[in-house]
Amino acid sequence: MRGSVLAPQADEADATVRMPAVRHDGPGTAPTAGTPAPAFRADIQGLRAVAVGLVVLYHAGLPGLTGGFVGVDVFFVISGFLITQGLVRELEARGTVSLRSFYARRARRILPAATVTLLAVGAAAVVLLPRTQWVQIGRDLLSSAGYLVNWDLADRAVQYSARDQAASPLQHFWSLAVEEQFYLMWPLTILAVVVSVRLLRRRSGSAHLGMTRRHLWLPLALIAVPSLAWSVHLTAADPGPAYFVTTTRAWELALGAGLAVLPATAVLGGVLARVVGWAGLGLILLAATTFDGATVFPGAAALLPTLGAVAVLASGLSGAPRTQNPLLCTRPLGWVGGLSYSLYLWHWPVLVIAAGVTGEPLQTWQALALAVLSVLPAWLSLRLVEQPVLGARTLRGDDGRTLQLGALCMLIAIVAGLLLQHAVLRQGQSGAAAVPGDAAGGPSPTLGAGALAWDPSAGEPRDSFPSIVPTPVQAAVDWAPVARPECTVDQAANQTVRCSLGDRSSDTTIALVGDSHAEQFIAAVEGLAEANAWRLDVYTRGACPFAAVTVDLEAADYTGCDERNAELTRTLLADPPDVVLTGTSRYLVRRDGQSLGLEESKPLMEQGFRDAWEPLVQAGIHVLSIRDLPRPDILVPDCVEQHSDRLTECAVERAPILWEDAPEVTAAEGMSGVEVMDLTPWVCPTDRCPAVIGGTIVYRDGNHLTATYSRTLAGAFGARLGNVLG
Repeated sequence: MRGSVLAPQADEADATVRMPAVRHDGPGTAPTAGTPAPAFRADIQGLRAVAVGLVVLYHAGLPGLTGGFVGVDVFFVISGFLITQGLVRELEARGTVSLRSFYARRARRILPAATVTLLAVGAAAVVLLPRTQWVQIGRDLLSSAGYLVNWDLADRAVQYSARDQAASPLQHFWSLAVEEQFYLMWPLTILAVVVSVRLLRRRSGSAHLGMTRRHLWLPLALIAVPSLAWSVHLTAADPGPAYFVTTTRAWELALGAGLAVLPATAVLGGVLARVVGWAGLGLILLAATTFDGATVFPGAAALLPTLGAVAVLASGLSGAPRTQNPLLCTRPLGWVGGLSYSLYLWHWPVLVIAAGVTGEPLQTWQALALAVLSVLPAWLSLRLVEQPVLGARTLRGDDGRTLQLGALCMLIAIVAGLLLQHAVLRQGQSGAAAVPGDAAGGPSPTLGAGALAWDPSAGEPRDSFPSIVPTPVQAAVDWAPVARPECTVDQAANQTVRCSLGDRSSDTTIALVGDSHAEQFIAAVEGLAEANAWRLDVYTRGACPFAAVTVDLEAADYTGCDERNAELTRTLLADPPDVVLTGTSRYLVRRDGQSLGLEESKPLMEQGFRDAWEPLVQAGIHVLSIRDLPRPDILVPDCVEQHSDRLTECAVERAPILWEDAPEVTAAEGMSGVEVMDLTPWVCPTDRCPAVIGGTIVYRDGNHLTATYSRTLAGAFGARLGNVLG
């Protein structure tokens, strides 16, 4: 996920603009005469260029730049520094800050260019991307327009079902959302400090208790210290949402803000400034080249690039050109730095939409070429939107009109998101149609149905069908928890939750255990349980295989799964079912804090399955291990939508996607009371796995069956369970 959501930020102040003899709070900000302006900081523009370059090249997959995502952290520090610097100057000049003017400047700087990008992405989705993605992109338009998309992404990070969906071309707006949420509160905090200082002055009768920079140190510490501590904790405990939420990132902005409130005398000079500046740049590049997807981030690891950014900014606090890093002051880097916000807005949508059009991951050279091409729309945005709006006299002198423009921009983007969703939902599709019979075209799913003898030619890839169920749009949400939300267990929960279906008073009990690759068979077995008066107890949890071994989750030990499996074993032994059905995906095993490779993990997973099954077998419980199905690893509904009359384009060769020597199969060898169920012939009966069989879409993403197709497997389950139960 990290590789698909990072982007640099927009800063309120532009370090390339010099406004002598006036106070300058940023491009498009009305200057106030009489207050000295800050010295020209060409190195800040260069630092912006480095940050945006790291992010863009990382997204393009440049070899060696495995930690380029730290560019966003550099931007957080820059933004915190520049914007707080402007607020401090206003505070010292006027004794307070104007919320109206501050938010007007933010609206003028951020919203017009962002809105153009949002509208362009919405239009491109309609023209270039399959309808299956429109609802999610419409949702992202809404959350991006409201600058809440980071919290939406954090929520989706813990939704196992969302992991295999297409990357959104708007995911990169999460970082802007973090900034805007911080800047919604930071000026209010400053005003609260102003009011508090004034009250103290009145009560003490002191004429010397004026508002100064030092009064901001305490509120900054109260923001930064808890935020950093929480970032370290949550990153270790739940790294998915920790990456996006504002509470784990606020300290980075506060770090830059802290630099801005240093006393005017706290500057470095001469050789020391240059050494500190080069050292800071080195720390950033060190993080960019040594961090990777396995780095626990942000947490404490984010200190490396953020302190590096602080060092670069601190080296030039004196304003003297000789103290600024000469590399960062070069004209090419200055030009890229001036383009950084526009490039931030455009490079990621270009990459994602191009991948969506081709239907497969971009090769590195293609991504790099597209990253370079994204400079063109970024430059057009800068020249035709950003600069005209920032320079508009009617807006610079009228905060009210600027705020109205900002509100209009947000409203337009929200309406666009609603329209995009409505374009799909208005079709009135209420859900996946039920498909009678099984994959063989046989009878209804009752015990002993003769599905095992079906003709494999029925599964030959075909170009078209008279009708397809579920529709491609429905397929992405056609899975058991939509119909059975009570059977869905939050990934962060360790406790065992039993979800009973079928005849709850039956003496015959089947337990379905494992991860989402077991959960996908709820639809198949529930009908059997109802037809045969069995009780079906569901104990499934995404990304948690029923195995006595620690697996990888987000490059960390998934100890929560270990605890859950231990509790599940105790639950099963306390109330033994007749049969345990268990399914699994493919996992990396963790050893000594490191993730092993897939092949290295196989024997350890095999032993883990054996160790988990052994207590059940000893208790007389029959175990039926379901072999993991072939994994197309393409978004099947998207492909069906794009090739509805050429469905053979969506068929995938079976050999590369069916795991040989799967550990859930080899673990059963020689174990009494354990059998393997291989459903491959019902999902991929020939050398090529079709996307649609008998008019039914097989997969809801790249590796999970639709609930509709799962129901067609009831005959196969019925025959096998009938043999086991006698």
